[in-house]
Amino acid sequence: MIPIVPSRLKPLAFATLLAFSGSAAAGTFTVVNTANTGVGSLADAVTLANASCVGAPHTINFNIPAGPFVISPGGGFTLACATVIDGYTQPGASANAIAD
Repeated sequence: MIPIVPSRLKPLAFATLLAFSGSAAAGTFTVVNTANTGVGSLADAVTLANASCVGAPHTINFNIPAGPFVISPGGGFTLACATVIDGYTQPGASANAIAD
């Protein structure tokens, strides 16, 4: 497993792809709020992706109403299988919109 411990994610405008082998249908999980836990959170999407590692790569998309947002998870995440975290799916996201 490869730990991902972001100190801060601004509107998550990045993609992460971790390699693994497997065959089956990939899953898509959508983040709809900025909560640290619970249904629709980034932690929930990571948990759902990890629970269904058969098939790959999975994708975590974003559709949080109104923004921009900063998601500051209380701890790190561990992705157990190939997962793309695609911050550009958040409505209004654009490449290089934040200077730092």
